[in-house]
Amino acid sequence: MPGPRIAFLFIYAFASMVLPVALAIALNQYADQALTSRINSDFAVTVLGLFAYGLVQVFIIFPIMGSWAAAVKPRSKVSVPIEELRKRLLSLDDDKLPFAVVQDSKDPNKLIASWKIADEKWIELFAARGLRMQYELRMKFVEGKSVLKAQDNFRKFEYVGRAGGKGIKLGSSFSFFKGISLFQYERGLQYGVIYKDGQLKIDYAYNYTFDMAEIKKPVIDIVTGSGWEVRPVVFLL
Repeated sequence: MPGPRIAFLFIYAFASMVLPVALAIALNQYADQALTSRINSDFAVTVLGLFAYGLVQVFIIFPIMGSWAAAVKPRSKVSVPIEELRKRLLSLDDDKLPFAVVQDSKDPNKLIASWKIADEKWIELFAARGLRMQYELRMKFVEGKSVLKAQDNFRKFEYVGRAGGKGIKLGSSFSFFKGISLFQYERGLQYGVIYKDGQLKIDYAYNYTFDMAEIKKPVIDIVTGSGWEVRPVVFLL
């Protein structure tokens, strides 16, 4: 279950930050004079060691543990072929939905789900609801493992006036934030798009709040209902 795993992740994160401080205090209090003097004399080495420890935690340990903690296991024991899952996910590209799942033009094994921020049909509603951040769920199929890697991407944009209505202007590439959102994989919430009993069911009267979970929930339902695991990642390789 994701809940206990996420709780364990936070406990580990707290412990990993406290450990170096506790170790330093213990050495200062209980280590012999020779060891204390050596640590003080090799201060630069000690700092570099702590820096390396932090880098390992941030770029190796936390991404691995975050992926493990936020993974969503399949609800079906039988996994469908990649092409069938791809077809089911692409079926979310519906004219009556404010988001779409499309094929990545650069990689046939990747899909992208995002708000239709450039669609004139939805842009006024986006502006009225105060949407200022484009959200993309980037996905990659892992062949032979029935795993779909998922990466959260965010990019700021602004509305600009134009003849006949509004347009959008995306921020620079430096405004990207990528990674794992731990609290957006909740089940049991009902959104306007539900995948149930092998069929896509859409409530077109649904009042969208444009929370990213409104994209992720139907995607996760389709993937896990197709016998695949959703595995959030920081680096979508």
